[in-house]
Amino acid sequence: MAEWIPVVIIFAPLLAAVLVFTQGMRGSLATVTAGVFVLIGVVALGADVFRLGPWITWQLGGWPVPLGLRWQADSFTVAMLAMTNVVAVSGGLFSLGFLPAVLPSAQRHFWTLWLFGWASMNSLLMAADLFNIYVGLEFMALAAVGLISLSREAEALRAAMRYFLVTLFGSMLYLLGVALLYGQYGLLDQAALAAVLAPGPASGSAAVLMTLGLLIKTALFPLHFWLPSAHGKAPAPVSALLSAVVVAVCFTVLYRFWTGLFFVFLQEQPAMVLGGIGLASMLWGGCRPCGSNA
Repeated sequence: MAEWIPVVIIFAPLLAAVLVFTQGMRGSLATVTAGVFVLIGVVALGADVFRLGPWITWQLGGWPVPLGLRWQADSFTVAMLAMTNVVAVSGGLFSLGFLPAVLPSAQRHFWTLWLFGWASMNSLLMAADLFNIYVGLEFMALAAVGLISLSREAEALRAAMRYFLVTLFGSMLYLLGVALLYGQYGLLDQAALAAVLAPGPASGSAAVLMTLGLLIKTALFPLHFWLPSAHGKAPAPVSALLSAVVVAVCFTVLYRFWTGLFFVFLQEQPAMVLGGIGLASMLWGGCRPCGSNA
């Protein structure tokens, strides 16, 4: 199992963002270069998962749980990382013709935020620690808010501020849930928590709070009120990234929780509630008139 894989996947776009902002590196070159390195890492990760799977893990710094932090991956992680890489690189290439005409004065900031958000999404997909997931959610949200507001138009700024406040509220709910779990069990690692988690007031409240926070970030009905303005007022490549990846990454984290950490609660009633929310989202999206902001 190659130890360099998660380092390349997470830090290649992060290093590219630093080089664009501090050294004036061309954003398109930085994005394509980071995409090549991430692709190499994803291919190597896929080979390791196929050979060693279904789950592979890395201990950061060699410290064991609960003192150390872990990264983890399976075949679903590989698929999500590949999709994120495709959207990030293709969206960056599209921006070559879009940015000079629409955002000529904000190109360096665009590329920095674009790459920083990409690195945050990669870290979220591989994080095995609840607090690291929180950090990744915050970094991804900050990058998205900055990208939405790049045009500096009044409507875009209002949409970015609404998105910022909503995602901050979702993060607060998530962090409250994490605090409850840590206070009850003294653990933050998902696998370690799943092994000892038992139904009770603290763990049940934590599951509700963390799920609600992630549902807000995922924009599932009826918590989708922030999404039309944020996606509609964002520049075209940013809207593609938000729609295709950012929301999907948040839902992936939620899916991981309910198939692992909170599986003890996944009896008939919670499963029906989550399924009903998904069904209502599809029906609402299909029944609303085109162009509606509701």
